[in-house]
Amino acid sequence: MKSSLIILILLALMVSCQPSSFEEAESKKQLEETSKAIRTAFKNGNVDSIMLYHHPDVMKVFSFDEEPGDFAMVKKGLEDLLVNNEVHFEESEIESRLINDNTSILQTKFKLFGKVKSTGEEWSYEGRTMVVSVKYDKSPTGWATIREIVQPAQ
Repeated sequence: MKSSLIILILLALMVSCQPSSFEEAESKKQLEETSKAIRTAFKNGNVDSIMLYHHPDVMKVFSFDEEPGDFAMVKKGLEDLLVNNEVHFEESEIESRLINDNTSILQTKFKLFGKVKSTGEEWSYEGRTMVVSVKYDKSPTGWATIREIVQPAQ
């Protein structure tokens, strides 16, 4: 009897520590809103809007031989890109998503299209990215990227 009671208490504790399906659904909705807002900001060339969804401690890397960039480097790279190019996401396919409490890991295949503003020359870039986001109350959606690794397509 005593061992059954202990097992029931442990099970109750385990269940109460798991996020509810409502919490997970709400987080998924917020993360989808974050992704949509970032894609829209890219299309509008709005670096400040993109950066609203990045944690101050963000680190990103875009290739194997590149050093990870911090918040300032990410912002500078976006400014350099978007001052000279019109950019939009043509595709964004979620391969996997894991949400655990205040952290999300998202793996996505993507394709960007761009046009050089001065020449009209079109270009594209595709690859896979793994984005780690955390709940962050200063982000409009409550989530912000804290780590990202981009793997260019071959």
